[in-house]
Amino acid sequence: MDTSKSTGSVDALPRRVVFCVDVGLEMKETLGSSVDGGIQHSLLQTSSRLETTLFLIRRYIAMNQLIASSDQYAVVLLQDKAKWWVGFSNDLDEIEVALQGIECHEYKEIFGRKDVNDLLITIAGHSDLSDQRYFTQVILIYGRAQHLPLSMSKVHRRVIRDSQRFTMDVLFLHGPSDTRCKVIYETLQSFDSRTVPGWYFEFRPMARSSFTKAMAQLVAHPSQRSDRRSASQVLEPVNAPEEDMISLDSDAGQG
Repeated sequence: MDTSKSTGSVDALPRRVVFCVDVGLEMKETLGSSVDGGIQHSLLQTSSRLETTLFLIRRYIAMNQLIASSDQYAVVLLQDKAKWWVGFSNDLDEIEVALQGIECHEYKEIFGRKDVNDLLITIAGHSDLSDQRYFTQVILIYGRAQHLPLSMSKVHRRVIRDSQRFTMDVLFLHGPSDTRCKVIYETLQSFDSRTVPGWYFEFRPMARSSFTKAMAQLVAHPSQRSDRRSASQVLEPVNAPEEDMISLDSDAGQG
C-alpha cells in the first residue's frame, strides 16, 4: 500500500479505540474458513460473524499492546440503539470479561433505521473529544445488509466526525453482493471526513482472511497511515471470488 500520503493532521497521540460491534441477528451468520488457515491454523474453522469479530478484537488489542501499551479500549454495542458496553480501559482482564458477555439478539427497533447520530452521540457522551492528550479511533463493525443507515447530521459531522483527533473506520459484513449492499456501503462511506479520513472495507461470507488482514491494518495509528482513498475499495460483482473481495495493496477500483 502507498504510505506516502499520510494524513499528517495530528501527532501520534495515545489512542482511545472504540469498537462498535453490531449484535443484530445477522451477526449470527457464518463466515467461512480461510483458504490459507492463518497463523496456527486459527482461521480453518468456520464461525459466526460475531465470534470472528470478537476473536479479531482480542487479537487487535494483543497486537497493539506490544507497540502502544498506553492505548485504551471501549466497546459500544449496536442493538436497537447504540449501547455503551465497557468504558475506556487497558485492563485486559476487564476487557475480556466484557467481550465474553456479548451475544446476538433480535431487537424490536432496528439500529440501521436509526440516525447514525445516535452512535456519535453515545461515543461523544462517554469521551471527552476536547481532551488533547488522546486520539479517538472508532472501529465500526456493521452487519445489517437489510437496513440502510440514515445520514449524519451536519452538526455532528462538524463537531465530532471532523475533529482533528477523531476518525471512524468501517467494516461492513454481508451476504452476496446486491444493489442494497452497494447502497449501504456507499452510505457508510459518506460518513467519512477529509480531516482524518477513515478506512472502509466490506466482506462477503467467505472473506474471513480479508477481514483478519483488515483488522490487522487498523492497528496502524490513523495519523501515520496512508490515505485510504489512494487504494479505495468498491463492491465487486456477485460472481467475483469471495476471498478476493479486498485488495490491500492495489490501486484498482479507485473512487
